[in-house]
Amino acid sequence: MTVSTNPSQDTLFKTIALTMVVTFVVVASTLLLDHMIDRSAVDAQAVPTPSPTSAGPSPSVAAPASSAPQPVRAATVEEGEMYLRPSASDFKAGVIVFVVTNGGTIHHEFVIVSGDPAGTTGDAPGRVSEVNHIGGPNGPEIGDIAPGETKVLTATLPAGTYTAMCNLPGHFAAGMHFQFTVE
Repeated sequence: MTVSTNPSQDTLFKTIALTMVVTFVVVASTLLLDHMIDRSAVDAQAVPTPSPTSAGPSPSVAAPASSAPQPVRAATVEEGEMYLRPSASDFKAGVIVFVVTNGGTIHHEFVIVSGDPAGTTGDAPGRVSEVNHIGGPNGPEIGDIAPGETKVLTATLPAGTYTAMCNLPGHFAAGMHFQFTVE
């Protein structure tokens, strides 16, 4: 039996490479589309500049009233030993993409529930309740993210307040959660 050392001949290698390329294209397209949508909203709010031929002093052009961050449709989340760090916490209602990277040295997960599960009891010691899991008991989540791994979760969320978390035993209590809003 001859074993090929050429990775382009290996079916598993091809499958992994194709999966990585597709994931990259989906994430990049989502982020680009989100940026274009946000940019068009800012452009639509721009105040037109008066023509230089108008009589009298020219009025000043006001800057947008709020410099608060605009809601988005995609975010990256860095997780590691007992932390979750999202790139955004305000989202637009609809399809939202979370690109989650485990920068730690142990396995984690990524679960979203509506509301705040703090103080509740889950189905195993050290866990909080997932009764308000988005999409019900079989809703979308990332059940296992190995160290160094990046996975993508896409969810359709209506307006509300949500909690994203790692609900492995003891992880929520140790600080692996954050709240976000959808408008």
